[in-house]
Amino acid sequence: LFGLCEDLGLETEIYSPLDVDGFTEHPDYMEGRGLESRYNLSAVWRGEQDENALMLMAHTDTVEIGDPSNWERDALSGEILDGKIFGRGAGDDKYALATIIFVIGILKELGFEPKKNLVFAAYCDEEYGGSHGALAAVLVDQHLICEDLGFLGMLGQVEVQLLTNEAAQRVTNELVGDGLLGLILVGGHRGEAVDHNSAFLHTFDCGN
Repeated sequence: LFGLCEDLGLETEIYSPLDVDGFTEHPDYMEGRGLESRYNLSAVWRGEQDENALMLMAHTDTVEIGDPSNWERDALSGEILDGKIFGRGAGDDKYALATIIFVIGILKELGFEPKKNLVFAAYCDEEYGGSHGALAAVLVDQHLICEDLGFLGMLGQVEVQLLTNEAAQRVTNELVGDGLLGLILVGGHRGEAVDHNSAFLHTFDCGN
């Protein structure tokens, strides 16, 4: 993932949530989450104005595999069969990581230049009620709107209640200016459809 972001020309870093200023002092911090060996990735696409406007987020951790004998296929294989990817985390939440990278790549190919900064955060510690990865990402990259593709408004225990038309329009104005592009996104967290009121869709002038 780090290499893909660098290949796209994004300013990329990997960091531990424990190294973020103010993280352990934050009221949502909880001990015992094993963060010593878990990391976040942050990748910034600099805009014409060097101010953060939109963060696209997806988590990298998964729930446990459990008993391997209960799986018809290797849970870690990522096997592709009949156009589907099989494996733990393929739908929650690796698809969102891939979607973000894919969309950024397409925008780069089209010559799109954001008005303000676009931040991609791949964060740890979402499953089993975790909040630390999202919390650290928010503390590291101050931004206007958070979007966790397909699961909007709640990042672990870090609440982001900015999914109104007003907020979506603000992102459009800040990041893009006049709407330039149209995108179609399908899917969502655990199969939930992406809300058409999503700031991400409004950012790229998508009504449907």
